[in-house]
Amino acid sequence: MKKCTYLALAVLSMALIACGTKPAEGQASDQQEQAVTEMAEEMPDSLAAEGAEEPLGDAANEETPVEQETVAGESEKVAINGSDGNMIRFTAEAVKADKDGCVLIDLKMDKPEESIVKVVVQINDEDGARIGLYPIRIGAGGTHAAVTCCASQGGVLSAIQPGKTYRLSFVRVNL
Repeated sequence: MKKCTYLALAVLSMALIACGTKPAEGQASDQQEQAVTEMAEEMPDSLAAEGAEEPLGDAANEETPVEQETVAGESEKVAINGSDGNMIRFTAEAVKADKDGCVLIDLKMDKPEESIVKVVVQINDEDGARIGLYPIRIGAGGTHAAVTCCASQGGVLSAIQPGKTYRLSFVRVNL
C-alpha cells in the first residue's frame, strides 16, 4: 500500500514539475502537455483500487464538502474514450478561486464504469491564458469526482489567485 501511495505521489509530482517548467520554445509546451497526459495514462490501475483510503489526487467516488463559488453552469457533456457511450461533464466549467487560492474541479459521469476513468483537465484564467494541466482519476464504479487544486500545491498551480475566475476544459478523457 505504501509503495503504491509513493508511486502515485511521484507520478503526480513529475506531472506538476513537467507543467511548471518554462518552455524554451513554442513547441516545448506541446511536449509538456503530451508528457502529462501520458503520465496520467501510465499510472497503474491498481493504484486506485489499493489507494481508496488515501486518494492523493485520485477522485475516488467521494463527495467533497468544499464550498466553491461557481460562475457558469454545467458544461456540455464529453464522451469518455473507450466507454460504451458514457459521458462526463463539469458541474461548473467556470469557477472562482476561494480566499485560499483553491479551485474546485467537480466532475460527474452519466453512469459508472467498470474500470478507472483517466481525465486530464486544463485550467485557464479568465483572459484565456493557460495555467496548466491537472490529471484526475475516477475510481471504478464511481460517477462523481470533486478535487480541489490550490496555489499552495506549487508548480503551475501557484499561478492561481484568490478571487479570480478560472475556466476548466477537458484535454483527454479515457478509460
